[in-house]
Amino acid sequence: EIYTTEPLFPYTTLFRSPAAFGLFAATNSIAVGPNLTPLVLSRLHRWTMGQAVTFFDNDFAGRIAQKQMQTARAITDIATEVINTVFFALATLIGSAIFLFSIDRWGALLLTLWIGGYALAIRYFLPRVRANAAERAGTRAMVTGQVVDTITNIKTVKLFAHTDHEDRAALSAMAHFRRRSVEFGVISAWFRLTLMTLAGILPVFLVGTTLYLWTKGAASAGDIAASGSIAIRIAQMTGWVSFTLMT
Repeated sequence: EIYTTEPLFPYTTLFRSPAAFGLFAATNSIAVGPNLTPLVLSRLHRWTMGQAVTFFDNDFAGRIAQKQMQTARAITDIATEVINTVFFALATLIGSAIFLFSIDRWGALLLTLWIGGYALAIRYFLPRVRANAAERAGTRAMVTGQVVDTITNIKTVKLFAHTDHEDRAALSAMAHFRRRSVEFGVISAWFRLTLMTLAGILPVFLVGTTLYLWTKGAASAGDIAASGSIAIRIAQMTGWVSFTLMT
């Protein structure tokens, strides 16, 4: 038994795990990200070039270009972060629930209820975060369009002495962007606060339940340590996952 089990640990630690994580990182950062961004951007640019001339007359050139770049970057971020974060988080939660069920069914039940509360919080906040993010992105693109078009047509601005007018227009766009950024910051802060509160509740639930079972002789010290490590791991992961989902 010694010769069949012990050599496997250093082999897994030194070779299999790094190889698996390296392949995963290469797939995400080499195969997905660098290829998806130009793919989306090329299709958006082709679609934009197919619009009528009035489409360009009624908008800022800088704003149109900024929208293309924002959309391509956003879609790429969604794809890479779903692979990198969401799947990892789901695997961790499912694995933790299965492991807890084998040592503490009440802890597994509490973890399942906590996951349900976590999902409800995300379902409540993410549509609101998304709406505020869309408005903030629109105002940011407006600022970019205003500045880029002013600089692009600087000869006309200088020739007809419209500098003050362009300055007021730029300041107005920046003020609007600031208001939308503050609104986004408020909803983001509430989102993070809610998830951090949930993260603080989880260790109390899991460790407290296991300690209670230990006082009744239904759990061991190892069960307490396992529940505590799982709770701390998930609580720490909550902030990372919430920030990724918000982004």
